[in-house]
Amino acid sequence: MNTRPTYILLIIFLALVGWSLWQKNNASNIPESEVPTQAAAPTLEYLFPADQGIVTSMLIENSDGGSVALERVGASWRLTMPILGDADTGAVEAAASQLTALLVETRIPGLDPAEAGLTSPRFSLTIGFSDGSFRIALIGDETPTGGAYYVRKDDGGIVVISASTIDFLTSMIDNLPLPPTAIPTATPTSAPVTETLQPPATLESATATKTP
Repeated sequence: MNTRPTYILLIIFLALVGWSLWQKNNASNIPESEVPTQAAAPTLEYLFPADQGIVTSMLIENSDGGSVALERVGASWRLTMPILGDADTGAVEAAASQLTALLVETRIPGLDPAEAGLTSPRFSLTIGFSDGSFRIALIGDETPTGGAYYVRKDDGGIVVISASTIDFLTSMIDNLPLPPTAIPTATPTSAPVTETLQPPATLESATATKTP
């Protein structure tokens, strides 16, 4: 019986076991400071916390004294300032949902509010939530690179926020979100039927048609 293959397999097995034990022992001797650690995922910060429920009211004011106020009534929205009346619920609801998703692009600790246009802010947002709380954000100058604003949160921190949603909200001061006007559809009418009148028969024609 040839036992040579068996010895070869046994030698390979013992070599693998020895290599595994050496690897395990070597790993346990690495100082903790040298063990690579997984980088922590960055924590996202939002302008308005989402844990306060849904948006129930909005007051938007500018430095010129203009303002617009809206409040949620059931599943709809209505204007309360500068006029009372129904609002374009679809447009306002879209803006309200974006408010809770406004992501802080960066915080700028130590920035002088005057350098960001926040000592005399261009706009202010007062947002009410379904838990009864209110949050205020002051909108300053546009950032030098454009596409974003300096914003002062109600905790005093100065952050940078994308301009798109802010611009839509502030535009409602001059362009009130009124419901779209229904355009009446013209109902097609049938053309009047005209009747061709035949001339009355004359005595001569009637006489001519008689058979003698």
